[in-house]
Amino acid sequence: MQIVTNRGSNLPAGLVRHYGIKLTPQQIIVDGTAHETSDIAPLSQVDRWIRSSRVHPHMVGTTAQEYVSFLTRSLRDEPEVIAVMTSRRLIQSHLACKTAARTLAANPAFRDARIAVIDTRTTDVGPGLITILAGEAARAKLPFERVVQLLEAASEQCEMVATVESLDYLVKGGRATWVKAQLANFLQVRPLLACVDGEVANVGKVSTKADVPLTLADLLTARIGRQRPVFLGVAHGDVPKNADALLAALRARLDVRYAFSRQLTMTSYLQLGHGGLAVAAVPLDRLPWLPPTPPDLA
Repeated sequence: MQIVTNRGSNLPAGLVRHYGIKLTPQQIIVDGTAHETSDIAPLSQVDRWIRSSRVHPHMVGTTAQEYVSFLTRSLRDEPEVIAVMTSRRLIQSHLACKTAARTLAANPAFRDARIAVIDTRTTDVGPGLITILAGEAARAKLPFERVVQLLEAASEQCEMVATVESLDYLVKGGRATWVKAQLANFLQVRPLLACVDGEVANVGKVSTKADVPLTLADLLTARIGRQRPVFLGVAHGDVPKNADALLAALRARLDVRYAFSRQLTMTSYLQLGHGGLAVAAVPLDRLPWLPPTPPDLA
């Protein structure tokens, strides 16, 4: 079984190698110039691109044509492919992959192949956690149908919350208005965000003087339930101390079986910016299969 995901899933390179995951291409467009996200740039470079660009940079996911080529190569090695996607409501890669899967299904050369495209309903480390589950299920040699069932259940259960230090990039990216940003600055508050039905929604606010890691930990715990067993992923905008504090707070509130921390992907950083903080969790107690603890390769 071959597992495929995009670079926006924010997986540690060690886990990509461990599970044999294939990563699809993704580009950041800066004033018409495409930069491959496989060439990992420091977040300070993204800041420079944003400061110098005429329009806010944006991400371009894998196209349907690219997926046809990519999946064709994968099916030469494995007749079963699981493609783990960022929410279809946030990026077009999910639709592109579904289109490619239908195209290959109509080809007699691939009549015995099976391709499942999973909509994780989240972004950044959320799809990363679902991909890790897929890797563990594949290593346990679960049947294809059971793996699909597991990943769909995990996607339904996954919770993700986030906040920002500044609304500047949300305004530049079109997800917040200048008026709302000025009002938030006047009131000294910042939005609390969550993935709701596959979209990023404002679910509250936090004072700029509050302890942000503790606030996010409380919000996530309220959405999941205290002491539930979970896999966790934290992503931060160049604030590792805040990420560590968030993980510590969540370990005191939840039964954390596995966790990793990463910088935000370029996609997320274009919106959340420096100081942004996000966390995703997959509760394990309602899944149809309990995964073992992944290796610590983050």
